[in-house]
Parts: sequence; structure tokens; C-alpha cells
Amino acid sequence: MSEKEVRKVGRTGIDEAIYTNCINQWLAEGIGIDDINPTMLRAKVGGAYPKAQAILDNFKAGYQSNEQSLIPDMPADMQAALLKFGNEFWGKLYLDMKKESQEKDTMLENLKKQFSMDRNGQAEYIESLLNNEESLERQLKESKAAFDQIKKSWDEQAETIIKKEAEIEFKDKTIGQLNNKVIDQSSKIEDLVTKNTDLTNAWTSVEKTLIKANGINEALSSKIGDLKKQCEKLDETKAKLTESIEQGISERGEISSLQIQVRSLKEERDHCRERVSDLEAAMLTMATKVVPKKKTTKTAEKKTGTDV
Repeated sequence: MSEKEVRKVGRTGIDEAIYTNCINQWLAEGIGIDDINPTMLRAKVGGAYPKAQAILDNFKAGYQSNEQSLIPDMPADMQAALLKFGNEFWGKLYLDMKKESQEKDTMLENLKKQFSMDRNGQAEYIESLLNNEESLERQLKESKAAFDQIKKSWDEQAETIIKKEAEIEFKDKTIGQLNNKVIDQSSKIEDLVTKNTDLTNAWTSVEKTLIKANGINEALSSKIGDLKKQCEKLDETKAKLTESIEQGISERGEISSLQIQVRSLKEERDHCRERVSDLEAAMLTMATKVVPKKKTTKTAEKKTGTDV
């Protein structure tokens, strides 16, 4: 609803429902009913201040009545106990009053009989009856005051019981929430234990793969060593042939033969070096796939330094 639709000002004034909707919206947002005032309501909706105050007062009265209606009735067993005690007390009080009334009637009858015989004696007797009646009225008032005091004590005990029941209900709710949190934490712990087991199994598999790769690496290193030795022998042979050439072997056929042998040895040496390079590249590729990057880099640097 736009602000123009909310502020409908005319001869009939702003609709009361707009005020109540605004109040309900504030209550839903967590604002207390006592924190809302006519100034806020008028600033939000518009209209006259007295109208906003009257609508707010009516709303608060109904809201408080609604809150009071949420108070539960007294438990049936407590009502029965109070009713039983009240009936017993009232029955005893009634019987005492009835007995005293009967005694009073008897005394009045005797007074009438005596009055016919002795008027003077009857006058004195009537005065004593009047005194007794005042005493009975005083006792009745005292009994009623005692009953009111007992009833007040019952009401206080009933309120205490209601408060205790509310506290017990709140504690039960809190315990239930704590139990739910414990169950949730237990589930998370079980998930972590499962993930840890999976990671342990994965690392075991990686270790096996590393052991296997190390075996292959050792075999390749041994083969590379053999090839290097062959290259070294070829270099020695080449050096010897070069030395023989430099000594001035005159025979042309021998020189050509030696040159052919030298070229052949060079080609064989180059072929050996190519095979060594290919094997080292294969080892580096395999180490990159299996071993973590940091370990692979150190191994490659170590092998490069050895080759040089």
C-alpha cells in the first residue's frame, strides 16, 4: 500500500483499520505495546492527535484483555479441593449458627412464658438475650474475617502454583532444546569421524602408490646410470680416436675408417643421451602425477644437478 493510499484524508477521516494495521505491524516487529504512543501513530498514519490517542487506548484495552484471557483456568483438582474445604467450613459455620439460633428461639420461648408470669424478670431476661445476640454477631463477623483470610491465603498459594508450573514448563523446554543441540553435535562428530576414516584410507592408497612409484624410480635410475656409463666409455673411445688422428696417421684408408668409426660413435653416444633424456622426462612426469608438487620439485632439482 502506498503512502498516498494510507493517508486518505477526507470528511470521514482516516479509517480506524489503518491505525490498527500499523499497530499490529509494530507489534510483529517486536515493539512493545507500552512503547507505542499517539505521536508515533499520528506521524506514521496521519490524522488528528485525539483520534490517534482514542484508537490506541481502545486497542491497548482489548490487547490487555486478550492477554488476561490467555491465563489458564485453575486446575480441576485444586478447584475441587478448595470447594470441599469451603463446603466443610461453611457447613460447620452454618450448623453453629443454626444451633445458636435454635438456642435463641428456645430462650425467646422461655422468655414469653416467663413474661406472662413475671414482667420484671422477663425484662431482665430480654436484656441478657440481646447481649447474647450481640456476642453472636461479633463471633459471626470474626468467623467471616477468618474465612476471608483463609481464602486470601488460598489465592496466594494458587498464584504460586501457577508460577511454579510456568517455571517447570520453561525448564522442560530449555532441556529439550539442549538435548536437540547435543544430538546435532553428535551427528556432526560422527560425520567428522567418517570423513577422517575416508581421508586415512585415501592416504594409505597414496602411500602404496608412492612406494610403487619409488620402486619404478629406482629401476629407472639404475638404467640411466648404466646408459651414462656407456656414454662415458664412448667418450673415452672418442678421445682415444681423436688422439690417434692428431698423432698424424698418414694412411688415408685408416683415417677414413677412423673417421667413420668416430661418426658412428658420436651417433651412438647421441642416441644414448636421447634415451637418457627420455627416461628422465618419463620419471619426472610420473613423479609429478604421484608425488606432491614440493617433493617432485626437489627430486627434479636433485636429478638435474647430478646430470650436470
